[in-house]
Amino acid sequence: MFKKGKQAGKYASGYEDYRQFFQLLASSYHSSCCLLISREKLREMEKIENDNYPGRSLLLSSLGEGAKEILQKHGLKDKKSWQKLIDNYQGNPRWLEIVAATVRDLFGGKVREFIEYETLILPEALQGELEQEFERFSPVEREIIQLIARENGAATFPKLLGKLQLSVSEVVNAIQSLKMRLLLEGIQQDNSTLLVLNPVWQHYGLLATINN
Repeated sequence: MFKKGKQAGKYASGYEDYRQFFQLLASSYHSSCCLLISREKLREMEKIENDNYPGRSLLLSSLGEGAKEILQKHGLKDKKSWQKLIDNYQGNPRWLEIVAATVRDLFGGKVREFIEYETLILPEALQGELEQEFERFSPVEREIIQLIARENGAATFPKLLGKLQLSVSEVVNAIQSLKMRLLLEGIQQDNSTLLVLNPVWQHYGLLATINN
C-alpha cells in the first residue's frame, strides 16, 4: 500500500484513494467499528487526533504473558531469564518466534547462555525481515538509522544535522517519518532531546553500515 523508498505514509500508485477513505472513516460519526493494524502510523491520523475526532491510534506494547507462551511453545529453559530475552526484542511476537527457534536449535534451549553476550544477536531470519523493511525506507531515513547506530543508539538533532550533508527540512522530515514507523523515540535529557533508536534496529544499522 505504501511506496517503497519513500517516507512513512506515502501511498503507492493506485492506492491513493485509501488516504481519503481512512480519513473519512476515522473522522465520521457512525455505529461501526474498524480496527486497522499497521507497522507505521497513518499521516492522516495526526490531524484527526488533533481535531478531536472519534478515530484514535494506539501503540501496541509487548505481548506480556503471550510472549512467554511463545518461549514455552519452543521448550526454552531458564525461565528466570525469559523476561530479559523478551525485553531485548521488545516483546515483538515475530521476532521472538525467530529468536526462540534459534535458542532452541543452537543453544539447546538455554536462554541464559543466549543472552549472556554483550551484543544483541540477530539470527539470519530476523536480519532478512529487517532488511526487507530497511529497503522500504527513504535514503535519508536509512542514513539516519546507520548514523544513530554508530552513535551507540542515541543522538541529538544538532549532532545529526552536523554530520549529514542535508538541509534542516530533510532531516526533520526523515526523523518524523522514523517516529511514525516507531523506530525513533524522543527522550528529554537536560536541556536537549535525545533521539533514541530501537535497540534491534540499532544492531541492524551497524550491520548495514558494515555491509555497505
